[in-house]
Amino acid sequence: MGSVYWLGRKRASMAMARAATGSEARLIHYELAGRYSIKAAQSQIPNLDVIDVPLMEACAAHPGS
Repeated sequence: MGSVYWLGRKRASMAMARAATGSEARLIHYELAGRYSIKAAQSQIPNLDVIDVPLMEACAAHPGS
C-alpha cells in the first residue's frame, strides 16, 4: 500500500488517541500511529500530494500496487 494510505491511518489513530478517555486506549492508538508511520516510510510508493495529483493519474503511475 502507498504511503498516502498509511499516513491517513496514522492521522486517524492520532485523532483517536487525542479523543480517548482512558490512558490505555490512548497508548494503544499512539502505538498504532507509530507503526503506521513506519509502514509509510517503508512504502515503495512515494508520498503523493492527493490535492495535486488526480487519482487516476496516481494509479497509472504505479501499476500493480
